[in-house]
Amino acid sequence: MTRHKYHNIVSSVLTVLAVSFQASKAIGDNTPPPSSNSSIGAGNVAGPISVMSDRELWLSCIILIFGLATIVVQFFLLKQAADHHTDEVAKIFTVTLIIIGTLVLISSGFSSEQIAPALGLFGTIAGYLLGKAEGRRSPEARDKPES
Repeated sequence: MTRHKYHNIVSSVLTVLAVSFQASKAIGDNTPPPSSNSSIGAGNVAGPISVMSDRELWLSCIILIFGLATIVVQFFLLKQAADHHTDEVAKIFTVTLIIIGTLVLISSGFSSEQIAPALGLFGTIAGYLLGKAEGRRSPEARDKPES
């Protein structure tokens, strides 16, 4: 596999991570609008509104760092297999990204109503990828138990 193909795989993984981060940021950005009856004065100074607590922020950062380290390790371990088994390598990376994204959403402190659509989408993608691999096997291989 050439260096150009590695660059495409890495840029695809980074794009998925960036989109996931932006989506989780948009979900959590539901700050209330400023009230219209606030009076002007020294006692009415408001500080920045925090979407996540410090604990949630650090936990999310730790999970993201662990996830990136996992992806880097997977990349170097599966570099040789990418020449012949690109579908399996892409499936492994995608399932890893789904797991990391789910953990980040859960650790960010969002309510179940906020993360339910994202988890449904992650589950749909994982089911499609894993089901697609099952469909490629021959009917005889599907009926025969693996040993």
